[in-house]
Amino acid sequence: MSRLTPTAKARRKAPLAVEAVRRIDAIFTIEREINGTTAEQRLAIRKERVRPLVGELEEWMRAAAMYTLIATAKLNRVDPQAWLADVLRRIADHPTSALHELLPWHWKHRETPAAAA
Repeated sequence: MSRLTPTAKARRKAPLAVEAVRRIDAIFTIEREINGTTAEQRLAIRKERVRPLVGELEEWMRAAAMYTLIATAKLNRVDPQAWLADVLRRIADHPTSALHELLPWHWKHRETPAAAA
């Protein structure tokens, strides 16, 4: 029987989700603190304290998105580097209605004429 708390279990199973919630909660903590203050006070505090947290969250969510793409490719037995390179090369000319074809579980590596030569 596991002795981990529900929070500890969640951290082990979904560390990215836990980190995202922690970062978002820090923003909401400040929002709760400034609840009831004037609009000018809220704006000043948001510029000083919330804006940096939102910027950090945005930056972190980029590394998390990349991690998710790579992990998804690996789970589907696809070489992440080959998949990302191919998708980035093809996506601009790929029909929007067929983007699902580029997802790791549908992707098939196609040799380009330059690569085949």
